[in-house]
Amino acid sequence: MKRINLIASVLGLAFIAGLITSCAQNNVDSDVTYLHVYNWEDYIYQYDPESGYEDVDMTEQFEEFINLPENKKAYGLTKDVKVIYDTFDTPETMYNQLKLNKTSFDIMCPSDYMIQRLALNLDGLDSTRIRKIDFSKMPNYSKYVSKFLTQNLESVLIDANDPSKGTLADYAVGYMWGTLGLVYNPGAQTLLNKGYTEEEIIEAFNAPNAWDLLWENADFAGVASIKDSIRDTYAMGVMHVFSDELAALKDQYENGLISVEDYKNAVNTIFNRCDDETIEKVGAALIELKDKIYGFEVDTGKTDIITGKVAVNLAWSGDAVYSMDQAEEEYEQYFYYALPSYGANIWFDGWCIPESCIGENLNAAYAFLDFLSIPYNAAQNMDYIGYTSFMAGDEVLDLIHDWYDAEDEENSVSYDLSYFFEGTLDEYDIEYAVIETDEEQTIRQLHAQYPEIEEINHLCIMKDFGKANDTIVTMWENVKVNPLPLWVKIFVVTALVGFIGYLGSYKLIRKAKLNRRKKLNSNIQN
Repeated sequence: MKRINLIASVLGLAFIAGLITSCAQNNVDSDVTYLHVYNWEDYIYQYDPESGYEDVDMTEQFEEFINLPENKKAYGLTKDVKVIYDTFDTPETMYNQLKLNKTSFDIMCPSDYMIQRLALNLDGLDSTRIRKIDFSKMPNYSKYVSKFLTQNLESVLIDANDPSKGTLADYAVGYMWGTLGLVYNPGAQTLLNKGYTEEEIIEAFNAPNAWDLLWENADFAGVASIKDSIRDTYAMGVMHVFSDELAALKDQYENGLISVEDYKNAVNTIFNRCDDETIEKVGAALIELKDKIYGFEVDTGKTDIITGKVAVNLAWSGDAVYSMDQAEEEYEQYFYYALPSYGANIWFDGWCIPESCIGENLNAAYAFLDFLSIPYNAAQNMDYIGYTSFMAGDEVLDLIHDWYDAEDEENSVSYDLSYFFEGTLDEYDIEYAVIETDEEQTIRQLHAQYPEIEEINHLCIMKDFGKANDTIVTMWENVKVNPLPLWVKIFVVTALVGFIGYLGSYKLIRKAKLNRRKKLNSNIQN
């Protein structure tokens, strides 16, 4: 009976969900505009009083805000808005769901390279086609977004061969951003037992080519985990394979032989190489690396380094901050974060609006994104998620001061974030964006959340692989199956040939024995 009731309940919920989706697509006769939001898991503020988050979910806060008559009027709405909120685990999952075209979303939050893919619409599907953003409908976003970040988005053409298609900034409303680097524990016993001091380990990871440590220093074998992610681990492989070329570029830049723009363009070009020769070299490098690491992970690395399973983790900056915070609070261990200056990844997650979102839904979509852009709400999201908001403004800067102001100002160092907050502050002068912090924060949490301005030039934006995507997927599959060493292959082939030979000989011998037995039986009968 319970099973029947459960099935009935599920069918009922499915029916209701279908009605809601239908309303989201066509709510002409409805009193409510259903706004269907598609976001990463755990990527927005949620009510969690046990952890100190006592306000209602951010989606509910938006509903309370937008359903006030004056706010509906300001955003061109005539009906109340209700949010339907779904999540995905990776941008690829999101993209496949869009291609299935089973559900209509009004807003979604992919990463930079996926935004490019959606804007190019190489599959030619209406379900994956996104519109250019009308920023005039989002006054809060236009006022408080970090101009530094929007300039970075503006530097990435959707189609390098056709500038008329615009840039990433034309198709995305920035949400969160960060970097990809190495979080490491200089106090790990596995490293100290090999004769290193903590200071020597910190120095090693702050070297320009720190990526190479995991390949070239046998003392680090087996102590690191890397991402079970094609794009992130491929990026790390590229930085290693072309480290000599990157070193030469950095030397030219620092000696004034090339301009900052030429340097950034050259590093980004190397970072996004995906020709057949590069793919082959990176694949070989990653196969070599696989034998020298603890393993691949998607989400466990940030806790594995805390529990001591690993001493190094290839980490997104938000996860690195989580690891550093938890290790310090629970075990009084101090982890650090490295961004090798030969090149590393700066990434962006942004909101996109499909062309299928029209009418009241489109107005509701702009209202939702503008609501998230209010600095107070951005700070709430940032505090809850642990990643760094695209938004600046007073409340976000207050949060940074709360987290990172030094207790002992006499022994503090200045950490300049004016590049990020310029032009977004209401009550504060820009000098307040210079944080007086503990010196260790220059290579710990503050550094992970906001790299210093001179580091930004070494950071690269990930682009879509385009036509090389299938080749890279095949390469990655080869890496993951862990091809056998040559001597093992020879042994296996030899053993297989021997076994086949044995089977053939066995069959011949058995056949001869049967023939002799038949002949013997025939003689006895005669």
